[in-house]
Amino acid sequence: MKAAKNISLVYGFLAILFWSTAATAFKLALCKLHLTQVLLVATITSTVAIFFIIIYKNLLAETTKDLKSKVFNGLIAGLLNPIAYYLILFKAYTLIPAQIAQPLNFIWPITLVLLSALLLKEKISVRSILALTISFIGVVIISLQGNFSTLPTGNITGISLALGSSIIWAFYWIWNMKCNGHEIVKLFFGFLWGSVIITIIYFLNPIDFNWNTNGVLYSIYIGLFEMGITFALWLTALTISKSTKQLSNFVYLVPFMSLIFIALILKEDIYFTTFLGLMLIICGIVVQRLKK
Repeated sequence: MKAAKNISLVYGFLAILFWSTAATAFKLALCKLHLTQVLLVATITSTVAIFFIIIYKNLLAETTKDLKSKVFNGLIAGLLNPIAYYLILFKAYTLIPAQIAQPLNFIWPITLVLLSALLLKEKISVRSILALTISFIGVVIISLQGNFSTLPTGNITGISLALGSSIIWAFYWIWNMKCNGHEIVKLFFGFLWGSVIITIIYFLNPIDFNWNTNGVLYSIYIGLFEMGITFALWLTALTISKSTKQLSNFVYLVPFMSLIFIALILKEDIYFTTFLGLMLIICGIVVQRLKK
């Protein structure tokens, strides 16, 4: 039992560590390649990685079961994630600093509450309203980008896209919950369709793209450690853990650890408003998840 707990903690920590590097990897890749190129390489890499994980976990039989339903559900999932989600998120990263885009994207658990109320007819409690208010204040503070006197109007588009990506992710989460099947198999079909769609988008784009070796390597890293292998590590950690709630709380470390990589590798000066706003966003998420 203790060994299983230790293994789950190792897998969980590795997943959080890899996710913490994602914002930095996004910036590095997008400095070298167009966002369509980054998503093309990352999505295909992730699809191949997830397929090998399916083989390793003996899930091929599960993959071919009820194939028609899986293909259709995978198409919808793939349009949401990776296509819409990452195209919007990558565009945001090209417009605003990583330290701004990352925490704004992290607000998706709160967005999920709002969409659940609208789409699933779930009631919004007073606690949820309080959580939304706290997180919204955090979003406003982060958007100030170190300046309390005025909102940086030149980056409104990037801020809106970063927040919009959280809405797309919440839609994807709701759709994924409504679909039956093993999580890794569902992820595979989503990314398989995503690979097809982004390939079509790439070849229909009239821009003459140049390929940069470092950009390709960064994109492969994103495909492996943001989209593919990391999800399998996290899912495995949750499966063998005796306390999934305790393990899930570790996710709150991701945006703070991300700031470390952003400061050390991207050399961004971390704004005080970024840290303060991030604290409020996480407080809002914690309030939402508290028991009555």
